[in-house]
Amino acid sequence: MAAEQETTDTRTNAQSARLESEYTPGPWKAAGDLDGIREDYREDRCIITEDFDEENRTGSIIGVLRGHGPELRANARLIAAAPDMLDALKCLLGAYDDLESGNTVTAFRTLADARAAIAKAEGTARQ
Repeated sequence: MAAEQETTDTRTNAQSARLESEYTPGPWKAAGDLDGIREDYREDRCIITEDFDEENRTGSIIGVLRGHGPELRANARLIAAAPDMLDALKCLLGAYDDLESGNTVTAFRTLADARAAIAKAEGTARQ
């Protein structure tokens, strides 16, 4: 039980560190052709915070990628997954320590989170 609490603390510390970073906290997502996005952004892929709503002035546009085709969409997905991947990498360091101490349950949960971040970046995440 103590090892599981340590892993939870590690995740909480990693998330806190992320919130104190100089970048916009995640989660982010790739968006295109969305209602609520200004007309000049509609042909591009926007990277936005998940709480983005231009009408209600919530969330943020992280960036706008210009171009066309599948490579543009793949780049947008990869950028949008950056906060999730950073969190997953930080947690994997804690999971390694968990494995060394014999706490496999939380280590496997962390590996599942890492796989989810990779799937988001690759566009294979389940919605």
